[in-house]
Amino acid sequence: MNYNKLNTLIGWIVFILASAVYLMTIEATVSLWDCGEYITAAYKLEVGHPPGAPLFMVLGRLFSFFAVPGSVAVWINALSAISSSLTILFMFWSLTLLIKKMIHKKVSELTKGEQIAIFVSAAVGSLAYTFSDSFWFSAVEGEVYAMASLFTAVIFWAMLKWDEEMALVQNGELSVDVRPNRWLILILFLLGLAIGVHLLGILVVPAIGYMIYFRVWKDADIKGILLTGIISVFTLGFIQEAIIPGTISLASTFEVAFVNNLGLPFFAGTIFFFVLLVAACFYGVRFARKTGKTILYNAMMGLVFLLIGYGSFAVIVIRSNANTPLDENDPENLVTLHSYLKREQYGSAPILFGNYWNSLKNGEEMTENGPQLTSRDGWKDLSPYYLRRFVVIENDAEVKAFTKEKDAQEWVKQNGGGGMIEEKYYESNASIRIGAVATYSQATFFPRMYSADNPLHQQGYQSWSGYDPTDDKTTEIGRDGKRLPTFGENLTYFFRYQVNWMYFRYFMWNFSGRQNDIQGHGDNMRGNWISGINFIDEMRLGSQEYAPHYTTNNPSHNRFFLLPLILALIGVVYHVMKAPKDAFVLFLAFLFTGLAIVVYLNQKPFEPRERDYAYAGSFYFFAMWIGIGVYAIYDFFHKRKIIQNQVYSASVAGLIGAVIPMIMAEQGWDDHDRSGKTTARDLASNYLESCEKNGILFTNGDNDTFPLWYLQEVEGKRTDVRVCNLSLMGTDWYTNQMKMRAYESAPLPIKFREDQILMYSGSTDQIYFLSLLELFSMNPSEELLNKVIDMRLKNNQKEAKEALRYFDFKASSLVAGIQCKAPEMEQAKAQLLVSDSSDLKTSIEKKYIGVLKLFEGARSGSVTNIQEVA
Repeated sequence: MNYNKLNTLIGWIVFILASAVYLMTIEATVSLWDCGEYITAAYKLEVGHPPGAPLFMVLGRLFSFFAVPGSVAVWINALSAISSSLTILFMFWSLTLLIKKMIHKKVSELTKGEQIAIFVSAAVGSLAYTFSDSFWFSAVEGEVYAMASLFTAVIFWAMLKWDEEMALVQNGELSVDVRPNRWLILILFLLGLAIGVHLLGILVVPAIGYMIYFRVWKDADIKGILLTGIISVFTLGFIQEAIIPGTISLASTFEVAFVNNLGLPFFAGTIFFFVLLVAACFYGVRFARKTGKTILYNAMMGLVFLLIGYGSFAVIVIRSNANTPLDENDPENLVTLHSYLKREQYGSAPILFGNYWNSLKNGEEMTENGPQLTSRDGWKDLSPYYLRRFVVIENDAEVKAFTKEKDAQEWVKQNGGGGMIEEKYYESNASIRIGAVATYSQATFFPRMYSADNPLHQQGYQSWSGYDPTDDKTTEIGRDGKRLPTFGENLTYFFRYQVNWMYFRYFMWNFSGRQNDIQGHGDNMRGNWISGINFIDEMRLGSQEYAPHYTTNNPSHNRFFLLPLILALIGVVYHVMKAPKDAFVLFLAFLFTGLAIVVYLNQKPFEPRERDYAYAGSFYFFAMWIGIGVYAIYDFFHKRKIIQNQVYSASVAGLIGAVIPMIMAEQGWDDHDRSGKTTARDLASNYLESCEKNGILFTNGDNDTFPLWYLQEVEGKRTDVRVCNLSLMGTDWYTNQMKMRAYESAPLPIKFREDQILMYSGSTDQIYFLSLLELFSMNPSEELLNKVIDMRLKNNQKEAKEALRYFDFKASSLVAGIQCKAPEMEQAKAQLLVSDSSDLKTSIEKKYIGVLKLFEGARSGSVTNIQEVA
């Protein structure tokens, strides 16, 4: 069998092994975090959180067609498993291409021993990554990261195929008619598709740029290398900023102008823009072809296919218009889709220039009472936020905006009937967007410690950076009255926390070992990396001999003894010696999917969960050096004539290398096997089943919400219960959705008008919840008091009787200790012990009045010992 057939066959064998591992260990139902939301969005093509994953949704929907009732989650989890095993397949093929290129031999020149060495090296590298901690974790749950890894792998493999064909064309071994540049067009199409899964897939662009440069320009120089770097990073930025939100931003500009200024129908501007875009692309391709401008032609074709791939986001708009039960941010047109893609609700972190957590804002002055804002000069404006609404216009001024025309008509009628109603794009944040974004008079280059919103963040900044406000390292005082951090402390935080704790620790989990799966924040007993070599671990973490039971017996207590790391470092050195240009390309891919993300995310202390999944691409490229390291061992045995027979040398090198994936599989199986785990579903089921019929279940975070959505939307469980996420209730789109019926669940009884809950308008209404005790203490009118008590008793008769009975039980033992010096206080004390179950309202009023009188007596001195009782 020839080399190419063996390469294909062995690749598929590795794929089958990886598939078997992942399918055996996938979770049989929903997992925690975003999985419940993604499975729900995929199963019914609903709209998840920004910026969406439409391609994952569509493919997940396709996989769900094979599911029998109750197994939808398994099939969508299987999508991740198959995506992951395909990633391993393309990793194998990428490694065989890299190693074959590294030894500078044609296929026809490879000896049998060299062929075996290439295959076993690629197999060891691929299988080592198969069992790596972070990648295996994502492979067995219904999330987007496994598929994002697949796109990273396929794009890099396609780049190597282009490189291989270009070399053959340059050497005259392949006809120019083969057109290797078709691979570049395929890559751009894949990049467009990758955007529809996760932006991690586009981070290989700089590596692609350098591979093109090194292939086309044989004599690389400093100028060319720097210029290639600038162009590559610019291309990455162009895709991320100009293509992804930029095209939609331009389309939304046309749409708003055509509707608001020209009075044309909705979507007229969108249609015009896309006709214009198609015409421009068609003309560009035609012009380049006619004039023979090959580079321009390839660039235009690549742009066309990139946009076609990016077109998967049409699914988001289409499904949002269907008003699905899960419709986050309601992106029903390109105007609202623009905000959705920019993830504006999450805010952004400064990267190259910005503030410290205690920097003074422009226009702030320090006073005795702290910082006082005197002006907003120099502050930035928010982008306009447009919504399609029926707008009430009076005297050429936009007064109110409503989703439904009848609501607008009713408002006009109630307010004199003088307004005109017009359907248009309403700038909801017009009153507040000017000068809404703070800028800072105290700023720094490369700000890492910027978050001023959460005291925990500031505590973490100080701890990780070694900041001490009492020293005199700088005399510049911040808005909290304490000195600003120094730039040195800023860099200390960057290296100690963001690089070491939030990246290098994860890196070592995958190539050295892991202490346990308990999230840590810098202490020695939670979430650290270990090696399994005692003296090394003791130097870092202290003696492990008497480590707590929850560490040594934790399923995630994995020890790889640094073997994957050592073999990969051997591969790095060997690769640099044999093929420095390719080693640089691989290093760049490793860098941009790792440390570049660290810089971009600018993570704050006390993240809610471990973030290793974000760096799986970086670990993918580093694991390739494990395979190259195996080939280095073969070459060492052969060249030094330690084993003269090439086949034996390759076999021994393969056996040595195979020890690594075997150790990783043995150590990692117990903590990555989720086949019997059902915690997320069980908790959600318990929550729902605990509710009475037509109940309302209030939630707050991801882990108590997404599994509930999954159970109701996918499994159809307890759809009479309305799940209400309080963290989303601050948004108008979610509040409006809560006012709609969903399956058997009635709308929430929300009486706010739409104009009262409109986001970004600066006038969102809110009502604070008061306990009855607080209400009584405010001396309300008898009418209001009766209304509130009647409403609560009407909906909670059973609970009121139980609460009254419990109060009487507790009061009988506690009230005796209260000493009263006045008759009226004795009377108030007696009121606490009297109840009439037939007249709950009177009983409740007497008890609340009695409690308030006793506390009033305590203040005046006529009642004693009440504090102890209270």
